[in-house]
Amino acid sequence: MGRKMVVSIGAVAALAVFFCVGWWLGRSTERGEVMTSESGDSKQTAWESSDSKQMESEGSSYGQTEPESGDSGQTAPESGGSAPDGLLEAVLLGEAQFLYCSEGKAEAMDISGIPALFDGADPLMKIFDFAVVDLDGDGKEEVVLFVTGAAGDMGGKVILYQADSEVYGCSTDNRTLVDLKKDGTYSYSDPTGMAEAGIAAFSGFSREGYTVDKKASATGTYEGWDSFAIEGQPATEKEYMDMVSRQEEKQDAEWHEFCEEAIDAVF
Repeated sequence: MGRKMVVSIGAVAALAVFFCVGWWLGRSTERGEVMTSESGDSKQTAWESSDSKQMESEGSSYGQTEPESGDSGQTAPESGGSAPDGLLEAVLLGEAQFLYCSEGKAEAMDISGIPALFDGADPLMKIFDFAVVDLDGDGKEEVVLFVTGAAGDMGGKVILYQADSEVYGCSTDNRTLVDLKKDGTYSYSDPTGMAEAGIAAFSGFSREGYTVDKKASATGTYEGWDSFAIEGQPATEKEYMDMVSRQEEKQDAEWHEFCEEAIDAVF
């Protein structure tokens, strides 16, 4: 009887130990699953936090619109309306017209019509040569055309100049503009060559024509000069002749044959 009780008690003790070990293993497994789950949730929360920050950062970037290049809200200034490059050359080559000014009127004309301004009946009247000079000292060059006939003593000069976006032209006789210098000054006389002579320069060009500044002048009759002036002020004959001498020493303007090759070379 005593032996059976010992066996029974041992069996009960062993069974109890088995149940305790099983319970402990079960709890350990459950705790491991919970820890894994909590660790996974923690990682997931960290990713969500990272995504959230990125979206917030991207959201702040998307919410700002970068201005397009050059778009500062200001309008670019328009062109000042200066005359197109090559316009004088186009007129000389007959590719464009100019406005011929005479008696307060401006008439469209081709370069081929210039000889007839002096003598329409002379078939030999032609543009003989040309010079390119800044006549009025404004930094823009004008063109002076020398027009002559068979005898060489008829014809005159035509001045082509730009005003706004047009080329204008005015004519003079041969006595009005002679011995043109590189600085734009020249000698002149009245049509007869006996009433007035002197030195002059152009002081400006416009759509209405041009203005002239007389640097020195001598007036008189066919018997000789008896009155002199320099820059509009009375002067002696010696003062006048000294200025004429200085004018003669100046460098002459460069003249070119009026032909396509020379025009292309100059322009």
